[in-house]
Amino acid sequence: MHYLLDSHCHLDFPVFDQDRQEVIKRAKSVGVEYFVVPGVSADTWQRLEKFHQDFEANSCVGFGLHPYFTHQHRQKHLGNLEKKLKQTCAKFVGEIGLDFFDKTWPKQEQLNFFSEQVAIAKSLRLPVILHIRKAFDEVLAVLSEHAFTEGGIVHAFNGSQQQAKKLIARGFVLGFGGMLTHPQSRKLREKAKFLSLSDIVLETDSPDMATYHNRGKRNEPYFIQEVAATLSQLKDVELDEIAHITTSTSIKVLRLKTGEI
Repeated sequence: MHYLLDSHCHLDFPVFDQDRQEVIKRAKSVGVEYFVVPGVSADTWQRLEKFHQDFEANSCVGFGLHPYFTHQHRQKHLGNLEKKLKQTCAKFVGEIGLDFFDKTWPKQEQLNFFSEQVAIAKSLRLPVILHIRKAFDEVLAVLSEHAFTEGGIVHAFNGSQQQAKKLIARGFVLGFGGMLTHPQSRKLREKAKFLSLSDIVLETDSPDMATYHNRGKRNEPYFIQEVAATLSQLKDVELDEIAHITTSTSIKVLRLKTGEI
């Protein structure tokens, strides 16, 4: 069995402080060997570095200013972000993006922080991990404005087939997680069936977005096996092939070296 890779999880979050070692041990017991952990705000970056020091053999990290926390971000954090990316072993910029789901959130501030972070990623030639809700056209416009070609991962993809094609053309792959396992997610499942398997990566978004059979629980990488099994059924592809291709795709888009995993 090829091993699985969780392309988006927040194992540095305090909710895992009491049993982080056990969470990773459980994940490894079902073949989840590697964890991609993005940063969300400046005051969490130090915590994220500590996590990576403790689990360097099984993880890679990046730093970013998540749109959900725009009210916490300050202009100086952009300069701090660039320094952090240059001084550490960060593999990507993220989690960054736009979230227009709640119309009370500051749209223009989100756009400003996102655009500046795309510029930083371009200058450092790093891929990005994108968070997009109700803002696919705006995200594509910013990427086009910066002629961004470093690619990356679109976390928890839920856009249209046309938007998927545009993002893939820009070097992005699309993340699918717990929502794929819910039977009522018919449109999302159709999107997964439509896409080439080589354009898909697996994720959990732990501790959020648990799978169908674990709804109501704290999400963790162990549950990614349910996501992989669902994708296997939808694509009519053996589970081992799902693991092999999605893991290989994550390694490629994040430019991980074989010795790092």
